[in-house]
Amino acid sequence: MLRALRDFYPLHKHPAESTIRRLVSKFESTNSINTQKTPVRHQNVRSMENIAAGRGVYRNTRGSQFLIGSQELGLSATSTWRILRWDLGLHSYKIQLTQELKVNDHRQRRVFTDWALEKL
Repeated sequence: MLRALRDFYPLHKHPAESTIRRLVSKFESTNSINTQKTPVRHQNVRSMENIAAGRGVYRNTRGSQFLIGSQELGLSATSTWRILRWDLGLHSYKIQLTQELKVNDHRQRRVFTDWALEKL
């Protein structure tokens, strides 16, 4: 085997014979010399059973009970969030208080803008 590699490698720079034998046997057994393991896809926890369980747990709950429901389901917070968001179409919200618009507000805003334009 090493004789075929003499033209490619200078003197004393060739790979060891054991390395070449190992690569040849690996190629013969797997048709590849790649040493990386094939990634294994994890089981999808967004199964129909978990979605149905999530629907039951989160039917009448508020957002503050998210982690409690996640513990009841026995799922991670991320998996629970995906079930709620993607499968059940539920979205978290935050109540924002805004100022109520009164009947007279539009007229007052208009008067102010006209005054500001005059000053410019």
